[in-house]
Amino acid sequence: MKIGIVGYSQDTLDLLKLNKKSLKLKVVGIYTRNKQEFISPKDNIKYYSDFNKLLDNSDVIFFIDNDSDFLDLATKSIQQSKHIFIYNINNLTKENTNSLFKLSSEAKTNIQIKKTSFFNPIFQNSRKHIDNPKLIEIHRKNESSIKYSYQNLLSDIGIINSCINSSIKKLNTITIPSSKTINSLFISFEFDNKSIATITTNSISNKNNVSVNFFQTEKNITLDYNRKTCNLFTTNGCKTIKESLRNKTEKSEILELKNFIHNCKNTELNNTLSNTYEQNLILLFLEVNKRLNY
Repeated sequence: MKIGIVGYSQDTLDLLKLNKKSLKLKVVGIYTRNKQEFISPKDNIKYYSDFNKLLDNSDVIFFIDNDSDFLDLATKSIQQSKHIFIYNINNLTKENTNSLFKLSSEAKTNIQIKKTSFFNPIFQNSRKHIDNPKLIEIHRKNESSIKYSYQNLLSDIGIINSCINSSIKKLNTITIPSSKTINSLFISFEFDNKSIATITTNSISNKNNVSVNFFQTEKNITLDYNRKTCNLFTTNGCKTIKESLRNKTEKSEILELKNFIHNCKNTELNNTLSNTYEQNLILLFLEVNKRLNY
């Protein structure tokens, strides 16, 4: 598959590095409206001033930028049966989200949004042990202000959405501001099947840390992203799930890209399922973000 990139930033260079290391797909080139900000990478990637020409030569479009013409370019891409990967959904609304996914369904293409933390191998390798949790707790501690943790909010909602198969009955959000930043936030989800999920984030910490707890009928699962551990607690006591994650598991960024390319290559099988999940995730994120009033 041939990939085209819209936008030039550090994220672009990171994507090129990951592709060269793992995916090894042909990069057609990079489109950006401001040629002055474009510096040709070491691999001599071609610069495109005409998006249509990039589109004609690509199978997949990565939207690094999400500026004023993003929706037009994304729509045009899908109409020409291209798969798209979106880095930033700040300019998406409920209306244009539904419009993009409707087009994608008709064109049988895939849309994926960037949610790297969702593909953390600690979580992905533990999923086989997660079965209908009654309670999910996600805790994030950050050295900096809460605004930086919003990059992970989409991933946290994605974890909850993928593990609880039920409609949300009630959504609550609480933010605790301090000066010009938000020091803490709390989000709770109550589901029709009586399951509950919570996300707690605060910046009162001297180091970044993420932990996720799943409480089930006969066993509980605790994930610690920093220590790279997954512990299983059963009625018979504590049992450590023995998996060598540190050395044998690929990075979250690579797993995320491989998942996207896999879905693109298996469109008939994955289009409806993956797109429905992504669409619902975006809509839920937009609602949470609206209530947080961030």
